[in-house]
Amino acid sequence: MSHVDSYCKGCQYLGTNSYGKWCRYNDITGHVRGCPAGEGCVQYSLGQAKHIPNASPFASAYAKRKTTEDKDKPNGEKTPCMTPEERYERSKAKKRDAAKEYRAKAQGRQRAVLVAYKEKYGLSNRQMSDKVGVCESTINRWVTEYVPADWEKLATIGIEKPEGLE
Repeated sequence: MSHVDSYCKGCQYLGTNSYGKWCRYNDITGHVRGCPAGEGCVQYSLGQAKHIPNASPFASAYAKRKTTEDKDKPNGEKTPCMTPEERYERSKAKKRDAAKEYRAKAQGRQRAVLVAYKEKYGLSNRQMSDKVGVCESTINRWVTEYVPADWEKLATIGIEKPEGLE
């Protein structure tokens, strides 16, 4: 973060947020200032602050890293930025793939053990979650083999890990 002082007051490149004040020259122009911020800055420009969406004192460091990565790509291709929706969908897809992979390993053994215990004692997922000390949604994910069960916690109520599960 560039050190700014009273000299910077009124400069269109002066940024302010909960972290404090910083020089946004790099963020706005896309290149370095070429001098220290504050007294003696040769880039000072009196005027209304320019708006940059999501500007932060760390944006220029991120932009430099992205630019360096892009230069290494063939034909000057740019790294596409993902929208929040795309990041969410990618995250969901990774979780789905991980669940599919675990189900293939578990082959219904984890589910069979948990369902048998619930039926033996007449428990709902909610009641079982209270006994084990986890959320009901955790029991749901274990029963559907969405994630591996915590066999140490299940052992506290007498459920043993089936053979063949890691």
